[in-house]
Amino acid sequence: MEACFLSHNSFTIYTDQLIPTIRNASLSHPKRSSQPLQCRKVRTPFPISCCHMSPASPFDDDEKLRLSGDWRSFRAKLVAGEQLQRTEEVRKVNDLDSVVDHPPLITIADKWAHEIHEPEKGCLLIATEKLDGVHIFERTVILLLSTGPIGPSGIILNRPSLMSIKETRSTALDVEGTFSNSPLFFGGPLEEGLFLLSPKEGEGGDDGVGKSGVFEEVMKGLYYGSKESVGCAAEMVKRSVVGLGEFRFFDGYCGWEREQLRDEMRAGYWTVAACSPSVIGLGNVGSVGLWDEVLGLMSKRKRLLVFSKLCVEEMEEEQNGGRFDVVILGASGFTGKYVLREALKFLNTPSSPLKSIAIAGRSPQKLSQALEWASRPNPPLSLPILPADTADPSSLRALCSRTRLLLNCVGPFRLHGEPVVAACAAAGCDYLDISGEPEFMERVEAEHHDRAMESGALVVSACGFDSVPAELGVMFNSRQWVESAAPNRVEAYVALESKKRIVGNFATYESAVLGVANAHKLLQLRRSRPRKPRPQIPGPPPSKGETIENQKKIGLWAVKLPSADSIVVRRTLSILTENSHGLPGLNESSEMVEKREAFWSTVKPAHFGVKIGTKSLLGILRIIMVGVFIGLLGSTSFGRCLLLKFPEIFSLGWFRKKGPSEEEVESASFKMWFVGHGFSDARIAAQGNTKPDMEIVTRVMGPEVGYLTTPIILIQCALILLSQRNNLPKGGVYPPGIIFGPTDLQERLQQNGISFDVISKSNISS
Repeated sequence: MEACFLSHNSFTIYTDQLIPTIRNASLSHPKRSSQPLQCRKVRTPFPISCCHMSPASPFDDDEKLRLSGDWRSFRAKLVAGEQLQRTEEVRKVNDLDSVVDHPPLITIADKWAHEIHEPEKGCLLIATEKLDGVHIFERTVILLLSTGPIGPSGIILNRPSLMSIKETRSTALDVEGTFSNSPLFFGGPLEEGLFLLSPKEGEGGDDGVGKSGVFEEVMKGLYYGSKESVGCAAEMVKRSVVGLGEFRFFDGYCGWEREQLRDEMRAGYWTVAACSPSVIGLGNVGSVGLWDEVLGLMSKRKRLLVFSKLCVEEMEEEQNGGRFDVVILGASGFTGKYVLREALKFLNTPSSPLKSIAIAGRSPQKLSQALEWASRPNPPLSLPILPADTADPSSLRALCSRTRLLLNCVGPFRLHGEPVVAACAAAGCDYLDISGEPEFMERVEAEHHDRAMESGALVVSACGFDSVPAELGVMFNSRQWVESAAPNRVEAYVALESKKRIVGNFATYESAVLGVANAHKLLQLRRSRPRKPRPQIPGPPPSKGETIENQKKIGLWAVKLPSADSIVVRRTLSILTENSHGLPGLNESSEMVEKREAFWSTVKPAHFGVKIGTKSLLGILRIIMVGVFIGLLGSTSFGRCLLLKFPEIFSLGWFRKKGPSEEEVESASFKMWFVGHGFSDARIAAQGNTKPDMEIVTRVMGPEVGYLTTPIILIQCALILLSQRNNLPKGGVYPPGIIFGPTDLQERLQQNGISFDVISKSNISS
């Protein structure tokens, strides 16, 4: 057995009190050779020197403590003695008359960890805050496998990949057949394949794994092997010596030069700890909470041991099933990094339901850079970075299995969105996105609504500027028509403003170009589906009106905007036509039922359209020119190639591939006016071809639309979904209005910089 030589420190003075005869005994393991002392070089990927000591005479069971071959537990008892002594000294100071006849019994808890001052085989290296920002190592827990003469080596325990060896196509472990479907974990930046093996009692141990000579023992009951020993491991599985679930495979490892680790320890990068085998049991490998758990066990507020006659605080463990509250897919994208920044504002705040976040995508490096950007000016938080590719269904399935709610920021959605929705619908994972693409949204509803209903996955698209301001804005205007008054039509006018220049990201422009190219697919889809019910709206349908409108009421020139907003609003009104009280919640209270029904009773349907406006006629002419370019060129492959290759030219400077600068984003804002025309009394509309006699103008106003307002909306929708899930429908594919309309989303947006105002109510002449 590897010998542990205890340094002469403060806790050794209590040895005589705990084990009076230990001074003349050597730590030993009965299975080792009885030679006095020998050094053996182990043939593994790591140079390891192990010292073996001859067994000592057995202790008397009645008078002396047995170590059971586990010297780490024995040392933990010594540390416990030090803790106990300090406790007794403090108690004696406070109570001078107290007398202790017998020292209290000391026993080891199931899980324990305590700090040590020198690295040793089987110890843990816990990253300190000085490694925050160094993504590979921040908030890591490393198991040291060797402290050999060349230098220490170990593996990171808490970096899951959520993919199998076969799926990652890893060459570090040439594994086929037996272990190909085993999950693979990231062990470190150096190329080498390793695995941990923890045989169950009575299966492996000395009868199998221990005596094989193939695997190296790290600590009691925990072994490791290398690429060369995979064949032997597979043979043991076939012979039922060990089970398939008793292995954990790692791609890569960590290594230091001989004095490098000590230099890093002196610089404060690592805390070194000894721990019980249960702390690093295979069930904890890959656990993103392992870092917090180990520090919690070492904390002064937690107790390493359990004392009789003493009250001890027990460690509380999270029972979340290993699932993240939120995973942001595409967090390294232009919009995704702003979504991540907004989400971090609510992570682990007192009133927030958001307790865990992971980010996912194809490039860990870009995700790490996005995390660093989103965390500024603070050091980067340590968030799990998960591999996911919209072209790889297996990676999406693995992602959804670990997620309560997935936020999809990967566009264009007609190219990349459906596989993500399919994975969520199959796994029962809730889904929100920021799509503004009608063909994608309606196709997803047609193909995945039933599956999402069955699995309990709530799928909601357009949870950004497209189309929540339009949905909530038209509802806000509609609810101003009180008593017998009723709207006939509501026209929305979007005005984008900036102190610098208005610039959009290329992905938004690309979605618009592809939308024109696929417009015929949307028409085909609608023709193939049953016609949806239309709401009953008082009065005649509105006329098409002029191509260019001078809206004097709000001081804008305006032209029709072919956005998703009007389509999304119509989808919500169609669902409301069939469900006049809205959609029932999964397990909503009677109070929430009353609130939901009361809300929808005040929402009165109206014809709805959207226009984009500017203060000058010249601005409208520029918008029309861009629309002509996209409309004409977007219908042919050559034209689309030109549009996508030269976005800044064909958008007249409004879109560019590198996107807006941070200053341009911060200086921009929007105003969205809702001009409603209707009847002061709905009965007037029944008298024939009567024109509206009443006008109500409301306004929604907020910061830049794509990268400030959109993240605010998406994250507030996510927080509602996390905290009020029982009040929302069980599952299905829906527009945002029917889901979030009766919730407190409007109030939340108002608290986060997006205002809703009533501008005017007036009578109009016919």
